[in-house]
Amino acid sequence: MKGKIRRAGLVTLVVLLSAAMQGGAQQPYTWKPVKIVAGGYVPGLIFHPAQQGLMYARTDMGGTYRYEATEHRWVALNDWTSMDEVNNFGIESVGIDPHDATKLYEAVGMYSNSWNPDGFILRSDDQGRTFKKSALPIKMGGNEDGRISGERLVVDPHNSKVLYFGSRHNGLWKSEDGAETWHKVDSFPAYDDNGAGAITELFAPSSVTVASGTAQVSANFFVAVSSKNGGFFHTADGGKSWEKVAGQPTGLLITNATMASDGKLYAAYGDKVGPSGLTSGAVWQLDTATGKWNEITPLKPGTGKDDAKFGYGGVAVSATHPELLLVSTLNRWWPSDVIYRSTDSGKHWTEITDSHEPRAMSLSPWLRMPADVPLGTGPWPTALAIDPFDGNHVLFGTGATVWETHDANGLEEGRFIHWKVGAEGIEETATIALLSPPVGPHLFTALGDIGGFRHDDFTVSPQGGYTENPRFSNTNAIVYATQNPQLMVRVGKTWVGKIFGAYSKDQGLHWTPFASQPEKSTGGGTAALSADGGSLVWASDDAPISFSRDLGTSWTASTLPSAPKMLQVVADPVQPGRFYLYEPEEGAVLVSSDGGASFSAYLGGLPKAGPWQHAHIYATPGKAGDLWVGSELGLFHSIAFNQPFAPLTAVEKAIALGFGKAAQEGGYPALYLAGRSAGATEIYRSDDAGTNWVRINDDAHRFGWIAAISGDPRIYGRAYLGTEGRGVLYGDPASGPALK
Repeated sequence: MKGKIRRAGLVTLVVLLSAAMQGGAQQPYTWKPVKIVAGGYVPGLIFHPAQQGLMYARTDMGGTYRYEATEHRWVALNDWTSMDEVNNFGIESVGIDPHDATKLYEAVGMYSNSWNPDGFILRSDDQGRTFKKSALPIKMGGNEDGRISGERLVVDPHNSKVLYFGSRHNGLWKSEDGAETWHKVDSFPAYDDNGAGAITELFAPSSVTVASGTAQVSANFFVAVSSKNGGFFHTADGGKSWEKVAGQPTGLLITNATMASDGKLYAAYGDKVGPSGLTSGAVWQLDTATGKWNEITPLKPGTGKDDAKFGYGGVAVSATHPELLLVSTLNRWWPSDVIYRSTDSGKHWTEITDSHEPRAMSLSPWLRMPADVPLGTGPWPTALAIDPFDGNHVLFGTGATVWETHDANGLEEGRFIHWKVGAEGIEETATIALLSPPVGPHLFTALGDIGGFRHDDFTVSPQGGYTENPRFSNTNAIVYATQNPQLMVRVGKTWVGKIFGAYSKDQGLHWTPFASQPEKSTGGGTAALSADGGSLVWASDDAPISFSRDLGTSWTASTLPSAPKMLQVVADPVQPGRFYLYEPEEGAVLVSSDGGASFSAYLGGLPKAGPWQHAHIYATPGKAGDLWVGSELGLFHSIAFNQPFAPLTAVEKAIALGFGKAAQEGGYPALYLAGRSAGATEIYRSDDAGTNWVRINDDAHRFGWIAAISGDPRIYGRAYLGTEGRGVLYGDPASGPALK
C-alpha cells in the first residue's frame, strides 16, 4: 500500500480503572496470579542499552513484559487487551529507542490468516505503562512459524523519529513520525514469501547519514529476509536503492541476525523458519567493512558424537564488548539443545548450558525432568540476551520459561555456571479447564502443553510440579464426583505413550492411570463422573462415547440414537447415573439415566453452533437437571429436567461460564461469565441466576482471551480466570477476603 495511513484511526489506550461499565454496574476487583511461573514460549528478550536493569520479554500469545530491576520481577504490559482484541495479544516484535529509555514500541497481531484483523503498532512514552495505537494495513503472526526471528521493529539509531518494520508478507515499512503513520518502502526488493518475510534490520555502526525529506537518517544498513536464495539486502543511501549482499550463504534460511559495535554482522541459519522442523543449520559472520564472510559454526549438524540433526536459532552479541557472542542450537532434541559462548568473535566456543551443576528451579518446580532426561536448555532456546552493563549476565528464553545466570564465564574460569529460573512475574500458560471443588485445594487447572496442577497455595508455583502418572501435554478435562469429591478423573493428550486418562481417590495427591481406553481413542475430549462416582463417561477424540463402571479398567460403547459429532458430556450433580450429552452442531442435548449405557433425545431448540463458536454445556452445582448452554450465540438456561432452554436476553455472548458460592446461604450459585452484555465483552458476575450482571474486571485488567472461568464454592465473590496465554488469575472484590 502506498502513501501514509491516516491518523483518524489512532486510538489512545490509557490504562486507568473504569468508573462504570457500559450499560450496567461495576464492582472493583483485585486480581492476582495463581502462580505457575512462565509456562509458554518467550521468543524475544531485549536489554535496553541506555538504562541498567531495563529489559523486555516478548511472548507469542501472552503480551509483553517489562523487567522491574528493583523488584526482580517481570510486569505484564498488555493486560488491557480485551477478548474482542485478542489477536493483539500476540507480539510480533518489540522495538526500543537505543537513546531514550522511556520509548517502547510493539508490533501486535497473533495470526495472519485472512479472517484475522490487521495488526497494529503500539507506541509508549513511559516504558509501556500507557500506549497509543497506530493501524497498519497488513497481517502479523506473533504466534506463527518465524516468530523466533527479529526484532522486526527497529528504531533508526541516528533519528529516533524513524522506525522500520519488516513484515511477513508485505515487504519493508517505514515511519518518519515516531510510529504514528507508516508507509511501505517501495524501493525494497521483492522476496520469497515463506511466511517469515523480512525478519530484522541491522544498522552499521557508522556516523554516515543521508537526507530523507527534511530529516537525516542512517545511510548504511542491512535487512535480513527469510530466503534460501540469500536473504541479506544492503542499502548505502538510506533505502533509496538496494543490493543483495555479495558472497553470502545460500541454501539455508536466516533465523536470527545481529550487528556488533565493531561492524561484524552475525547470523544464525536453519533449513526451516522455525521454531520446529530444523535439521540443518550454520552460523556465519560478515565483516561489513571488508565484505568478507566467515563460517563460525560451533558444531555442524550431524557431526557430533550423537549425529544429531538440528539448526541454529538464536544469536546475540554484547552491546559493549563486540567480541562476546552467544548462539543456540534449535531442534537438537537429543541429548538437548545447547548454547555456545565465544569471547573472540566466534573463533572458539564454550558450551555454557551443560554446567554439571543442578539448576535453581524452586521458582518453577514443574520444570524438573526425569533423571534420565538431560535438561539442556529446554525447548526452543531462540531468545538470547547479554546484559550491556555486565557481559556475564545472560538470559535465554525457551518454549517453557526464561533462564538466567550472572556467571556466564564460569566454565572458562574453572567454576560451574549457576543457572536459575529468571521468569518471576511471567505467567504464560494456556488454560483449557478450571475446577474449584467444595473441599480440599481451592483450585485445579487443566492446561495446554504443561498438563495442569493441583494448587494448594496460590502464592507459589505448585511444589509437587505437574500432575503425574501420567504426565499430559494437554489436560482436556478434570472432574470430581459431587457426592464423593475425593474421587477425581482427568483425561488429556500425551507427547508420548497411549495412556490418556487417570483417576485419583485422594483429591489429586496421587493418580492411577486407566488400565485401558475406549476403542480407537486418541485421548482428549470431555469426561464426567456420576454424582456417586459409580460411573464414568468419556467422549474422547476419535472414539465412540463410552462408559466405565470400574474407573477405566474396561469400557463399553454407549448406545446413541444417531452418530453425533463434537459431543460434550456432563454429569447431573444430584441424580446418580444421569448424564447429559451436548451436540453443538445440532443444537441438541441427549440424556442418560442408566450411567451412560444409553442416551436418548432430551432437549432441542438450541441454536446450532459451529466449531469456532465456543459452545459449552454446564450443570449447576447442587441443582438436579439445571443446565446452561453458552456460546457466541448467547446464554441459554433450562431450570429443571425436561424444561426447555430459554435465552437470557441480558447476555449477547457467553464464551465461558462458571459457578461459585451463593450470595445468600441456600441461594442460587453465583454465576461468572466471560462474555458480552450491554455491548461490552468483559467479565461479569450474577447473584440472581442471570437476571442482573455486574462487571468485575476493569479496563486495565482484561487479560486477553478467557478460555475458562469459575467461582469458588466456599468463598463468595472469588473468581478464577483461565486465559489463553496470560496464565491463571484469581480475583476478589476489592474489599474482599484474604487469600485462603
